Amino acid sequence: MCGSLFGGSPPPPPPPKEDKTGKAIRERQRIEEAANAKKNKEDLLAQRIRQYRHTMAGGSSLLQGRRGGQGFEVSSQLLSRDTLGA
Repeated sequence: MCGSLFGGSPPPPPPPKEDKTGKAIRERQRIEEAANAKKNKEDLLAQRIRQYRHTMAGGSSLLQGRRGGQGFEVSSQLLSRDTLGA
């Protein structure tokens, strides 16, 4: 016998009425926080891209610099013939 003879519990009371100005303030704060979060994400992405370009490229590339675009030098001991490469 699991139940009461009267049906069930009474319905919960209705939620209290909120002040519309408080609701508007919270909505405005939520919008501002979302905008700040988006700006922070964009700034962080830009910073990571700058850091990646600086560190991964090392500030130089194989095509720039003193011997840029000339390839690499192979020792004459590694050559099979004078006309062929390594």
